[in-house]
Amino acid sequence: MLIKTFKYRIYPKPKQEVILNQWLAQERFLWNHFVAQEKPKKDLNQKFSSSYDLNDQLPLIKKEYQWISVPSQPLQQISRFLELDLQAYRENSKVHGFPKFKKKYYQEYKSICFPQFSASWITDKTIQIPCLGKTFKNKQVRLKKHRDMSGVLKTVSITKDIDRWYACCVCEIPDAFPLEFQLENAVGIDVGLKEFAVLSDAVIISNPHLLKKSQEKLSKAQHDSDRKKLGSKNRIKSKQQVARIYRKIRKKHVR
Repeated sequence: MLIKTFKYRIYPKPKQEVILNQWLAQERFLWNHFVAQEKPKKDLNQKFSSSYDLNDQLPLIKKEYQWISVPSQPLQQISRFLELDLQAYRENSKVHGFPKFKKKYYQEYKSICFPQFSASWITDKTIQIPCLGKTFKNKQVRLKKHRDMSGVLKTVSITKDIDRWYACCVCEIPDAFPLEFQLENAVGIDVGLKEFAVLSDAVIISNPHLLKKSQEKLSKAQHDSDRKKLGSKNRIKSKQQVARIYRKIRKKHVR
């Protein structure tokens, strides 16, 4: 069984984007609420709350903070993610630190996860996001489906990367590998620094030096960011510019 993620670019309308940004802010608030609740237990060496315990608090929290409009599934996933982080911290605190608070201005909470998502909600041109609107049309978000999905759809996460939105569809693919491998045309690969790769059939793939080519632009953006006042809007904008440069470098690596 193979787990594979298909990542598609989506284009929410301005009103839809406002709602999605509100959901991310509300998820960040809930995460910080739970972290503040569990932090005293660390010093007292008490047992941390499980995801079931945290989920039991959700109705009371939504009643107290009535502006929380995030669907129930993503809220429950926050409890699950925090439980996993707390377990990792308890097992090895030297490697896994205690879960941190998410900051407001640096988009540290970027994902809205739906663990139960129908494949019929995804078409070649649109994706239907639950609770995004009252009508079917308002729930539809334009999607760029550059390749078909395969396998059984398990979860869908709506993620934000600076100023772009994506739908990450996680699928289970059974029997992904052939039982018999054809080795007649197989080659060995030696990865290096001077040359990106050298194949056993004497083919040399040169190193593209993607980071080196973008280093001057990246260094200037980082220098400008460091000169901005901490917490200011200009500092946030400059940090986003640095992130955009890194995103371009990542895309070149993938290609």
